[in-house]
Amino acid sequence: SGRGWLVERRFSQFDQLVCELRRQCPAALAASAAKLPSKFRLPSSLSEEGDQRLAPLQACLAALLSVEALRCSEPLLLFVGAHHDPARRGVWEAAVRAVARRAR
Repeated sequence: SGRGWLVERRFSQFDQLVCELRRQCPAALAASAAKLPSKFRLPSSLSEEGDQRLAPLQACLAALLSVEALRCSEPLLLFVGAHHDPARRGVWEAAVRAVARRAR
């Protein structure tokens, strides 16, 4: 639709997402070439640390969303909150239907 979503998550939540996708959808995750930035940084402040990670985390999420199998996966849908936000519910339901059709 061209509109963006704001998703605020901690680094540990991104790490958990990638681990879950690696378990459930290893081929799709590999196809995405998504890379998490390093967890270890030595910034002078927490704010600076967040600023340094923002662009790499956005790039990682964009890479995950670029692969249809991941875009329709439950872990990623839960991560972006598409399962409960009324504005996103239609997108989520369509993705779930698509997953169900492919599973048959």
